[in-house]
Amino acid sequence: MAGSAAKPSTHAYRGPVRRLRVAVSDGTWRVVKEMRVERMSVRAHWSPPEGRGLEVGNYVEVIDSEGRVLHRQPVRDPLDTSIEILDRGRISRVDTKREILLDILAPEPKKARRVRLVAHGRDLPLAEGKKKPHTRGFELPALK
Repeated sequence: MAGSAAKPSTHAYRGPVRRLRVAVSDGTWRVVKEMRVERMSVRAHWSPPEGRGLEVGNYVEVIDSEGRVLHRQPVRDPLDTSIEILDRGRISRVDTKREILLDILAPEPKKARRVRLVAHGRDLPLAEGKKKPHTRGFELPALK
């Protein structure tokens, strides 16, 4: 990951929040719905013990213009498209290749510039229409 981690708060965040509905398919993601909430609480920044797990984890990060992490929250695996099927008393998993929808609450501290989605420790490229996908994440407009 680019940049080093800033010192995120260990307390719940209360302030402006971006609510994002994200669709993940074929290893890329796009924002399908977005809403800004002026004031909302979001649980405290997540940091695994001794930084372990970031290299394989699934999470969302809010970053500043220098690439420093301002806030991080774990999410369910955005690449897991499998479902469980019960057939004759046996459970099996089948990969459906379906699109996954995630609802994300991204805090907007004043320095926040982007939201990045990480799956298995790697940035997922952001699908931006017909532009080439990249890994810089979703740009948040600067707060006034």
